[in-house]
Amino acid sequence: MKKNVFLFIFLLLSVCLAKANSGVSPSVKIAADSLAFKDYYGSFKMAANPYVEKVKISFKDGQLTIQSKEYPQEAPLTREKEGDEFLLTAFEAKVIFLRKNGSDVTGLKILVQGQELEGEKEM
Repeated sequence: MKKNVFLFIFLLLSVCLAKANSGVSPSVKIAADSLAFKDYYGSFKMAANPYVEKVKISFKDGQLTIQSKEYPQEAPLTREKEGDEFLLTAFEAKVIFLRKNGSDVTGLKILVQGQELEGEKEM
């Protein structure tokens, strides 16, 4: 009898868990189009600072990435919202691309750990 009650409770819990999980929709990662980020590509010479001399922005595996000689591992940039602001989660930093007259990207600003690092795009 105890065995049957235990089995019944086990089956009831299994059904409840299955129903609870059925409402969860699977997440889908959508790869970004490399052309959507072409304004940002290139090398940026950073103003004098003790951390990084130059950064390179490129596109890899469906996302914008940043890399430097000092930190050679490419790190993904995640768009924070529409516009030119991105998150660099590897360093808990914000990267803001700067435009001249609202047109071409001419530089960038990296806000990290209370520091503000600026760089100018190399043509």
